[in-house]
Amino acid sequence: MKRVSLTFIFVLIGIFFLTGCVHDWNKDVIVNGIYFDKIRQSSSGTIIGDLASNTDIEGYPCKEGWVYFYEDYKLQNFTNYKEIEIDGVTIPEDTWVELTQDGTLDLCAFPENIIVQDHLVYGSGGSKGAHTTFYTDSENKGKLKSFFSPEDAVIGGIPCNGGPFGKLFDIIKLHPDGSLKYCTLSKDTTINGERYNKGDIITLDENRRIINVD
Repeated sequence: MKRVSLTFIFVLIGIFFLTGCVHDWNKDVIVNGIYFDKIRQSSSGTIIGDLASNTDIEGYPCKEGWVYFYEDYKLQNFTNYKEIEIDGVTIPEDTWVELTQDGTLDLCAFPENIIVQDHLVYGSGGSKGAHTTFYTDSENKGKLKSFFSPEDAVIGGIPCNGGPFGKLFDIIKLHPDGSLKYCTLSKDTTINGERYNKGDIITLDENRRIINVD
């Protein structure tokens, strides 16, 4: 992978020492052969660029518009201009994607509702859309970790809250083996012989035992 040029690094360092933190946009610049309408480094170190056109970066099809990089210039966030697959997950066009610093899939904001690993996942698109997350450890990378459902869902026989807007914050979490880890109950139900009420927020271990109720 090509790294940012030393000249560009020195420019960023110079701006940092002159201003105390880097906020000014550098406009109409080319870095590593990539043309940006503008680019800057935030005070946290994240590099933010506005791509002038669709561009392949590190092998990923990045759509024109916003892309984010880690301090070492590894790609962090982008919207894909065509369907791709990362860590076994098929990602449709126009999905907001976040990668870990080692290039593992961390989360997606899908542009519309989609089936992911047998679950209907809420899609709203963009960096501020509903995030669907994935496990990033070497043994479980690409496995669904958490999501929002556009409708009530039943997972392992347990009814979970779904639905957009007012119920959007009722997140569903899974263990790496796909079993339910956390949800808000969408109706009264019995689990392991115990009765629980609609609206209870439950946390389960991998053996389906309730370990917490809120």
